[in-house]
Amino acid sequence: MARSTLTPLTPTLPLQRAQALHVALDAGTVLRVVDGRVRLHAPMRWLGDAITTPVVVLSEGEAHRMAHGGWVRIEALNGAALLHHEAPVPGWQAACLALKRGLGRSVSWLRRPTAQNV
Repeated sequence: MARSTLTPLTPTLPLQRAQALHVALDAGTVLRVVDGRVRLHAPMRWLGDAITTPVVVLSEGEAHRMAHGGWVRIEALNGAALLHHEAPVPGWQAACLALKRGLGRSVSWLRRPTAQNV
């Protein structure tokens, strides 16, 4: 089973009917629609000689992982919407957490009572 590399904190982004939010998101960020329906305008990208802005429509229960970081526009469609936002953990922080878990296991193994220690 793969371990999640997302932060456990998921800030909530409430949107009112027809409200649009402009926000900068990192690559790997996950937006999950808890309630309502939204239109996500992803960061602009070059495609040949033209600039494109991918658009994704998400309904309740759907999620989108940002392939590229940058400024996005999130619009509430057909009423209010509620989103959860999960930012990726930086690589150095993930490595430190993995090292801490590994050290914790080895130390607890050394402290286990054995027949010789009792």
